[in-house]
Amino acid sequence: MEMGLNRKYDIDLITQRLIEHLINEDYKGYDPYDTLNSFLPFKYFGSFAQAAAIQIQLRNPVNIRPLLGIKKEKGAKSLGLILHAYSVLYSFEPSEFLLKQMHLVFDMIKNMIRKDDRFSGYFWAVHYPLVLSGRSRSKFDPSSVLACFMFEGIFEFYRVTQDEDAKEVLLGISKFITSCIPTTVTDEGKCYSYTALRKDIIYNANSFVSEILAKCFYLTGDEKFKVESLQTIKFNMAHMRDDGSWSYRFYPETGKDKNQIDFHQGFILNSINEALKYLNHSDRDIELKLEKAYSFYMNEQFTEDGKGLWRYPELFPIDIHNQAVGIIVFSRMFFDPEKSKERAKTILKYTLNNLYSEKKGIFYYQKRKLFTNKIDYFRWNQAWMLLALAYFKKMIK
Repeated sequence: MEMGLNRKYDIDLITQRLIEHLINEDYKGYDPYDTLNSFLPFKYFGSFAQAAAIQIQLRNPVNIRPLLGIKKEKGAKSLGLILHAYSVLYSFEPSEFLLKQMHLVFDMIKNMIRKDDRFSGYFWAVHYPLVLSGRSRSKFDPSSVLACFMFEGIFEFYRVTQDEDAKEVLLGISKFITSCIPTTVTDEGKCYSYTALRKDIIYNANSFVSEILAKCFYLTGDEKFKVESLQTIKFNMAHMRDDGSWSYRFYPETGKDKNQIDFHQGFILNSINEALKYLNHSDRDIELKLEKAYSFYMNEQFTEDGKGLWRYPELFPIDIHNQAVGIIVFSRMFFDPEKSKERAKTILKYTLNNLYSEKKGIFYYQKRKLFTNKIDYFRWNQAWMLLALAYFKKMIK
C-alpha cells in the first residue's frame, strides 16, 4: 500500500515495523513529562524548580534519562492508545497476531486499574508526578481524561471482539466519571473537570466525557447517559469562539481564558462528532458550529504542506502529537470528505519526510528550526502515530 510522497513509503510496512518496535520494547518507554521520576530530589526545591526541570527536559534533544535514573515504564495511556489502534486495524484487517496482541494489552490494562477508597468505579493514573506553571498533580492522580482515553481503546476492543470483560470495564469507567469527577453546572450546560481532585473548566476534558457518555448510552440504552452527554456538548458549544476555536480552559474566578490553541482542538472535534454519532442526535445549530470549528482546525492550524502549528499562531516546533491528531481527525472525515482525505495525506507526507526514521522504524518527537529532537517517546510519538496510521489505513482501504 503506497501513496504519493517525495519518495515511496509502504504504509503497511511502516505500521508493521512500528508494532514490532512496541512489542520489542515490551510496551515500555519514556514520556516527555517523566522527569520527576528521577532519583534527584526535585521536590525539595519547590514547585518552580520542578516545573523548570520538566520544561528543560521537554526541550533537551539529548535523552539523559538513564543518567537521571528514570526508567522505561508501561503507561496506561500508551496502552489505551495501542489497544485502540490494534482494534481499528483488526476491524478491517483481522489476524490471529493482532487478536493475540489485543488480548495481551487488554490484560495489561486491567492489571493497571487503580484501587483507592476515595473513588468508585474503574480508573487509572499517570505514572509520574507533574508540575506545570505552579500547579501540581501527584504521581497517581486519577483524571477524567485518562479514564476517557482508556474507555476509547477498550470500546473499540469490545466492538470487534464482544468481550464481556471489556464491557464490564467500560461501565466501571462510566461509574468513576459520573460519580467521582467534579462538575460545573450552568444555564449553558454541564462541564466535567479534568481530575477527580479539583473542579475546573477544561474544554477538551469535557468533550471526552461527552463521547464516553454517548457510548455508554449506545451500550446500555439508558437515557440518563444521553441527557448528560447532550448537556456537556451544549456547554462546549456555548463556549466556542466566533472563529471556530476554543481556549484551553476558563478560569471562573477571574473570568479569563487560557488561550492555548493546539491539538486539543482536534480532541474536541473528534469527541463531539463521535458523541453525536452514538447518540444518533441531529442538531443543525451544533453542526454549523462544528463545521466552523473544523474549518478553523484545517485552515488555521495546519499549513498547506502539512505542518501542524505548535500553538496557534506559532509554527515551531513541529510536534509529532499535533501531526498524529491531525491525521486522525482528517482520516475520519467529518466534513468535506475529499478535502479531509487530501489533508490527511499531506500531513502524513510531511510527517514521514521529516519526523520518521526509516532505519529504526520509529517517529521522532519534534522538528525545531535548527534541529530535530529524535528522542523515542513511547506515548507521545509511537502510540499516537500508530493510532494515526490505523485510521489513515482504514480511510484508504
